[in-house]
Amino acid sequence: RDSIYPCGPFTYVDNFKIGSVKEGKKPEKFIKHVDEIEHCKECDVRYLCGGTCPTISDLNDKGHQGIVEDNCRFTKYLVEITHAFIEDMDAAWPEWRKGIEEHIEETGMFKYQYFEV
Repeated sequence: RDSIYPCGPFTYVDNFKIGSVKEGKKPEKFIKHVDEIEHCKECDVRYLCGGTCPTISDLNDKGHQGIVEDNCRFTKYLVEITHAFIEDMDAAWPEWRKGIEEHIEETGMFKYQYFEV
């Protein structure tokens, strides 16, 4: 019950346990920084993506840090269309960012930080 897992889909799967509340976490067992994943080192969107999702890699039988090409292509496509959307919004409605900034200020959105137990 005190086990720590990297994400919800791996809860209670023993070989994905990265520690326990009593022992602390051992991320080196499972989690790699995106700059340590060979396929990701030179990718332009690696810091937006964060590397391969371990769940997707495992489900595709490529190991915990395996690369799933379809997932990479899809992530790059999402970044591309998001960038195009932002450019279109800037051209059509230059003040749109101000509205978002005001909304964030009013609601406190994005001001919360994650914490570890």
